[in-house]
Amino acid sequence: MTYAAPILVDFRYRKGKFIAVRQNVPIARMPIMLRSSKCRLSGKNDRQMAFMNECALDPGGYFIVNGTEKVILVQEQLSKNRVIVEADIKKGIVSASVTRSVHYKLQALG
Repeated sequence: MTYAAPILVDFRYRKGKFIAVRQNVPIARMPIMLRSSKCRLSGKNDRQMAFMNECALDPGGYFIVNGTEKVILVQEQLSKNRVIVEADIKKGIVSASVTRSVHYKLQALG
């Protein structure tokens, strides 16, 4: 099973000379992150979690898709050959750094 919520849309369209209106039409389901503000576990205390047969120590932050826990891993990769300027207003410091890609060619000696 997938822990998800329906995505509902309202739309209107022309049907001949008439304008038809449809409301709350489900178009898809979106997985919900456990313990997020849209999760039913959000803001529950230990007693409420126990009543719901949920572990109070579970931190959440993951999705359940097709019965499997899925986690989004953050990966950051700096752009190459770019100047990055950062300002620290509290300290009055502005710094710049250059990231560049360098290709080395290795040659066997001997």
